[in-house]
Amino acid sequence: VGTLSLIGGSKTTLYGGIDGGGGKISLQGGRGRDAGNNPSSYAPILLQSNGGNVGIGTTSPDRIFEIFGATSVFRFRDSGATASATNAFIEFGGTDGGDWNRTGYIGDGSSGNTDLYFQAEKGNLRLGDSSGHSVLTLSEGDAIFSGNVGTDGNFTSETNATDSIGTLAIQWLKGFFVDLYLSGNFFFRGEDVSKGIFIPQYLYAHTNQTIPILGASVWTNITFAQEDTDVKFGISHTYNDNTNHTFTIMQDGVYEIDFDLDVEDTSVGASDVDIAGRVIYVNGTEIIGSDFESDITKQGVETELSHDFLAILKAGDQIIVQFVATDENVQISTHATFGDYPESASVVINKVANL
Repeated sequence: VGTLSLIGGSKTTLYGGIDGGGGKISLQGGRGRDAGNNPSSYAPILLQSNGGNVGIGTTSPDRIFEIFGATSVFRFRDSGATASATNAFIEFGGTDGGDWNRTGYIGDGSSGNTDLYFQAEKGNLRLGDSSGHSVLTLSEGDAIFSGNVGTDGNFTSETNATDSIGTLAIQWLKGFFVDLYLSGNFFFRGEDVSKGIFIPQYLYAHTNQTIPILGASVWTNITFAQEDTDVKFGISHTYNDNTNHTFTIMQDGVYEIDFDLDVEDTSVGASDVDIAGRVIYVNGTEIIGSDFESDITKQGVETELSHDFLAILKAGDQIIVQFVATDENVQISTHATFGDYPESASVVINKVANL
């Protein structure tokens, strides 16, 4: 057991040494010696500086550096505390103009957390193709995409058959993802399909009240004061206050609106009354395509006025459902002959597409 040192001609320059003791071998590069005859600084150690491969556990390495063994573990251990100071990683890069140029790294790239990074800094991060095997398996936790998501093939689920996302995108995503976050565009075969993916916005409001018309040929707001709160999501409506005739849209989109009214002429004698329903913005502007007319031909008989149409609405738009008639004795009402909750008016609002 001893030390083999390589000393320069001046006997003051230690070029390196091999130290053996305590069951270990230490290989150390040095330059210069101090007063105690110890290396004053350290130089790099070059293995196979003239070419060739280096092997650990093998006498015939096929690459510049190869480790061979039954359980080959290559450990990078930082001397700092795990949760706050580790910064151990493997760097990849090239040589440009004689200088090192890093293109990426794998490991703990931050000393402030315990996250591991697989980071490409100059180009794309690519996962190789393994035929017959899963290239990427995510287990537990959430997958969050902050940029664009594209696919040149199929999305597959191990619990069902392969399905092309371009065929049944909405149904597929709903069936196989618990949480899916898209903060950018979603491209499939070069086409942005994110416009077809949205959170449903819907509302069903109704009333069993009798609502008389304000006067002949005077448009009258319909108050939807039902027995219980609306079935709704993303569309604002309060059924039990003085704003229950208004509906507020929360997201831009194409909306399908369907209103259904039971109207009755209560005048004495024969009846031949023109009636109509429509939807307006809160400023009084009629929504194109919403106005729909019919006739009441019998006095005291309920006539159904129903209309379904599409409208482009923006976030913040407030809309109102109205009715009108040529006779002041017309009202919205129900005879309440059948059922526990007979309704005199209802409206359904559904978002069907993004803009």
